[in-house]
Amino acid sequence: MRTLASRLPFVDDIRPWLYHSHQQSIKTAILTLVNVEGSSPRPVGSQMAVNEGGKSIGLVSGGCVESALVLEAQRAIASNKSYLVRYGRESDFFDIRLPCGSGIDILITPNPPSQFVDSLYQHYVKRKTAFWNISLQNPAFSLNDSATVLPGKTLIKKSEQLSRQALEDTDLVFSKCYQPRHRIVVVGQGEIFNYFLSMANFFDIDLIAYSTGGGLDGLSEENRCINREYRSLTSPDKFDPALLDNASSLILLSHEHEWETPVLMSALTTPVTHIAALGSRRTHQTRLELLRSEGVDGEECSRIKGPAGIDIGGFSPPEIAMSILAEVVAKFNHR
Repeated sequence: MRTLASRLPFVDDIRPWLYHSHQQSIKTAILTLVNVEGSSPRPVGSQMAVNEGGKSIGLVSGGCVESALVLEAQRAIASNKSYLVRYGRESDFFDIRLPCGSGIDILITPNPPSQFVDSLYQHYVKRKTAFWNISLQNPAFSLNDSATVLPGKTLIKKSEQLSRQALEDTDLVFSKCYQPRHRIVVVGQGEIFNYFLSMANFFDIDLIAYSTGGGLDGLSEENRCINREYRSLTSPDKFDPALLDNASSLILLSHEHEWETPVLMSALTTPVTHIAALGSRRTHQTRLELLRSEGVDGEECSRIKGPAGIDIGGFSPPEIAMSILAEVVAKFNHR
């Protein structure tokens, strides 16, 4: 059994796994949660990917139906036919129960062509938004720039809760939006920095850590072993603001406060969604005064959250790290 400390990150975006499977000529199926009648632990649009050998990634429920879906996906791969399957309310599968009492509909689309998988992956790598508008009755593998559908087609709204009969009787289109993966760039060293990295490793994020502790020796062995990107920041001008876009967050956990001003000034030229910096309220006021002395106006300064984190009354390094990570997730999800 995998221990908590050694658990791999939760995977919400199936595209890299799908791409690498196709690179090895392994047949796959994409499973998309297209409708929830009632409540569900996973949002509409959640996906799984399954290969012909039964390996899978992603989650469309709280773990209630994933094992059954792997078998359904293998059958779909073998028959090369797409279809909807419902679990819970009004389902044909009486032996598979959903504790929430809801009905969930998953569209299984087997054997996506390599061209489609490559396009998905290129949008992922280039951090571009893409839409897959999927006809439930006749799915096709093509990407779009928006959720606009052809005349005569009806787009399912994310807030809709449709019955099984409505799904089967209407020519509906579900639009799956693929957004850039959340990128967290964190700069720092010390215990809070290490705890932040350890906790962040469980999330499906693009984590880039700049160590200011004289190279990567400041990182714990556990954090250096996780599949993330780590860079040594030997001077502020080595920080790369091009990493920051509107799907990213910047967290400063450095004790080198004299480095903060140039790093923050470069970050404020980008569309980064969230910026937060460690320190007391007094430290934050000093930080803002230094920025203003460099010509940064008040509106730009207001983009910086300080002290970083939500107030949970914590004082220990793991509590502070948890509060900062919770704030990052909340800010990004509500952007």
